[in-house]
Amino acid sequence: RNEARKIMTLGYWGTKDIVGQPLSNLNPYHMSCLTCVEAICIPLDSLPNFSRDIINRAQQQMAWMCLVRTKLVSERLLLLLQWLAAKFSLPVPQGQLIDLRLTHREIANTIGTNRVTITRIINKFEQQCIIYRPKQHYIILCKKSWGDYREG
Repeated sequence: RNEARKIMTLGYWGTKDIVGQPLSNLNPYHMSCLTCVEAICIPLDSLPNFSRDIINRAQQQMAWMCLVRTKLVSERLLLLLQWLAAKFSLPVPQGQLIDLRLTHREIANTIGTNRVTITRIINKFEQQCIIYRPKQHYIILCKKSWGDYREG
C-alpha cells in the first residue's frame, strides 16, 4: 500500500517464479493471487545459487517500483533520495552524503516532474532538516530521514 493506503501493484509472477518478503524488503509485504496457485516455502539457506547480490538487486528493484508508483512528488523525491543514499552514499556527521552530482533537472527527469517543483521541494526539505546542502549539486540526507529507510 502507498502513502494513501491504496493497494500498489508492483508486478505479476507466474509458474516457477520465486517471490517473498526477503526479495522485496517491503514492510508490510502482502501478495494476492489472481488464479489458483500452489505455493511452497523454500528457506533461503536451501538455495545455494541464490546469492545475496541477487536478493539485493531484487530489493532495489522493488524499492524503485514503489518510488515510481508514488503519487505525491515530495514522497517520490524523498524515496529517490533514500534509494540513492542506499546505493551511492558516504557517511558524514550530518547523515549520508549522496555521492552523485545531480542537477534539479536531472532529479526532475528521474521522477517524472519538472525542475521548478524539485527546487521548491528541495528548499522545503532543507527547511525541515530532511536534507542539508553544503554545496551546489551535493545533498546530504540527514540522519533522521535516513534511519527509517535503512531499517526497512
